[in-house]
This record gives sequence, structure tokens and C-alpha cells, in this order.
Amino acid sequence: MRRLLIAFVLLTSLVGVARAQDLPQPAPPQPEWYGWQTLASDATVAALWLTAYKTGSSGLVELGTLGYLGGTPLIHGLHGRVSQGLISLMLRLTAPLVGGVAGILVEHGQCVNPNAMDEIPGLSPCEGQGAIVGFFGAMIVVSIVDASFATTRPSVTEWRPHREAAIDWTPTVAATSAGTTFGLAGRF
Repeated sequence: MRRLLIAFVLLTSLVGVARAQDLPQPAPPQPEWYGWQTLASDATVAALWLTAYKTGSSGLVELGTLGYLGGTPLIHGLHGRVSQGLISLMLRLTAPLVGGVAGILVEHGQCVNPNAMDEIPGLSPCEGQGAIVGFFGAMIVVSIVDASFATTRPSVTEWRPHREAAIDWTPTVAATSAGTTFGLAGRF
């Protein structure tokens, strides 16, 4: 009986409680790319504008413009990146204008066919073509930049160090000349 008691005492004293700090920590969450959503939004806008060009519909032009200015910034906002959405909106407002002006400056005085029809009143045919290429080229660049920066991290729980439990206990067994004593020891 005494050997059984000693074995029991040894076993209960060796059994430990697994602690959170001893467990392997999970890998940090990987970024999520949602650029396909921004590209899909811009592709829809391009389809609207091409359809408007073929049909002469001013309503489709307005709908496409609304989608271009609001679609991708809204997608950024829905992913919790409001500041990226505002940056996207500012790029979408300014970059096509800068691109159009750059196209006019590049084509100024370089007309190969000066007798062609004016596409934009007040500009030579080549300046008008330069404005169109610069304007829409800048829109394409903004779309690609938006898609490349469209990443988000899933919500990360802040790591906190392990705190000792408020209640800690262990079973006790003691063999004495008067018999065996069983009990609990701990802090509460």
C-alpha cells in the first residue's frame, strides 16, 4: 500500500497544467488582396462608356462617370480602408485632368493631318487626340494603381502575455505512521 501511495504522490506532483505560453503561437494573418473587385468595377465603367460611345447615350456616360468616381473608393471604404478610398477619389479626380493637359502639350504643333476633323472644339485635331489619350491613359493608370494597393489584413487580435490563473490548486497525498492523508493545496 505504501508503494502505491508513493507512486500516486509522484504522479500527481508531476502532472502539470498546460499554459498558454507553452502552446505554439498561431501564424500572423496574411494580407487579403481585393484588387479584383476594383478592377471589375473599372471594367464595368469602361463597358458603360464604350456602350455610350456606340449608342450616343448621355445617360450611360453619366452612369459611367458616377461609377468611375464612386465605385473603387466605395470598395476601399467597405474593406475598412477609408483613407485609401479618399486617396483613390482624389487620384480619380485629378489624374485624368493632368493626363489630358499633358496630352495636349505633347501634341501641340505636331499635327500630321491638320485637315482632320476637330474632336474637341478649340484644339487642333492632334491636340484633341492627345487630350483624349492622356485623359483615358491616366484613368487606366489610376485603375492599376488602385488595384495594386488594394490589400487589407484580417482583424488581428492583440497578443497579451499569459496571466497566472487567480485560482491555482494541486492534490496532496501524505503517508504518515498514523495512515494516509489526502488533501488540496493551493492559492485562491
